[in-house]
Amino acid sequence: MPKFYDTKDTFTDSAAEYALLSAVRADPELLFRLKDSLPSDAFPTYGGTWHGLSAAIEGKEPLPALPESPAMGFTAPPSDPVGLADHLATLTRSRRLTALYDRLGAALHGGTLTDPTALATELAEGFGAVASGFRESDMERLQWASGLLPKVLADAAARRESGRAVQGLQTGLAGLDTQLNGLTVGITLLGGGPGMGKTAAAFQWAEHVARVEGVPTVYVTFENSPQNLVERLLASKAGGSLESIARGTIGEANLKQAANDLTQTLHRVAIIEGTSRLTVAGLKGKVRQAMNTCATTRALVVVDYLQLWAKASKELAGRRDVRERVEVLGAELREMATALGVPVLALSSLNRDAGGYGKGNSKATLDALKESGDLEYMADVVLLLNQGEAMVTTPDKSVELTIAKNRNGATGTVSLIFHPNKMTFTEGKKVTEW
Repeated sequence: MPKFYDTKDTFTDSAAEYALLSAVRADPELLFRLKDSLPSDAFPTYGGTWHGLSAAIEGKEPLPALPESPAMGFTAPPSDPVGLADHLATLTRSRRLTALYDRLGAALHGGTLTDPTALATELAEGFGAVASGFRESDMERLQWASGLLPKVLADAAARRESGRAVQGLQTGLAGLDTQLNGLTVGITLLGGGPGMGKTAAAFQWAEHVARVEGVPTVYVTFENSPQNLVERLLASKAGGSLESIARGTIGEANLKQAANDLTQTLHRVAIIEGTSRLTVAGLKGKVRQAMNTCATTRALVVVDYLQLWAKASKELAGRRDVRERVEVLGAELREMATALGVPVLALSSLNRDAGGYGKGNSKATLDALKESGDLEYMADVVLLLNQGEAMVTTPDKSVELTIAKNRNGATGTVSLIFHPNKMTFTEGKKVTEW
């Protein structure tokens, strides 16, 4: 019997396909931004060309030439590749819907309806897949626990065979790494008051991950400029302070040697200066790009820091208040961490009016996150920087790093020494498990 719809003519747009191919070939980074929104069958006319171009970009190979341009034009501006991708995704959804209707029509009118229940189940799953999107994540898909057993066993075997005492990405602080099992997939929240060294700790850990683990770090900064972050690191490695670089008093030979020592490591550290236009979807594409560039399936993402991004974001401007913005941003970052299989280290300010924090010698607790939405519930790990009690030589500071929450292990404290001149942390003598 004839089909109800001619999907080839009605729900395809060869000119749009070609326009998007041209845009991606001209700017290969677009591939990583658009990957989630484009299903594998979004290019019915130029499918082979699209897959060949994608493979070349991901494999860092020479890009193939595009076939001859079609005669017809496309009205959407070439400067809007996201709009083109959405257009092709909509057409793909329409093609899949018509295929389901054709399947139903063939069964009802073609004499092939032998099991109505099975057909209804098949159609329900098909319509549900179209409604929920194309790249269904593990968080959304119905998964039987028995089907996860092989992967759980394989992962356990891989960890056992690796011989690593710490399975996550290591910060370089042995006591912390042992307590946490390193930075693992999910959200690790690092909170602390002004001057406690949140940025210093985060960038120190990011550099260690890039240098020792050989894993790319994507560092999103809303507080310091990218150059300032690199200056901090360079000064530390050269044995000076940030002020010595700013005043030009640090020795040139020391700086050049430090820069030479850091070059290979910094090839794996990407810094994004945050703006009001940055979205989690955009960040996700950049993390994918970094992983592809470094030929690895692992990465560390650092957000410095959550509240500043939430306040600046145009995408979140319609939310009720900053608390709700932070909640939404945190949830999106958690979804990204799970989808990419990466740890996200998110820095957070603390509320001085909660839980007595900021009054006398009281220390920050989970209560200090209360006014930042549901951060304490969303996070897998919560780390809080507090003033320590150990005696140290000025200008160094004794710091107590409290593991206030650890979804997969013990809580406790790790004694640290903060060296503000060098913007680095070293370990103290005490690790306490609660």
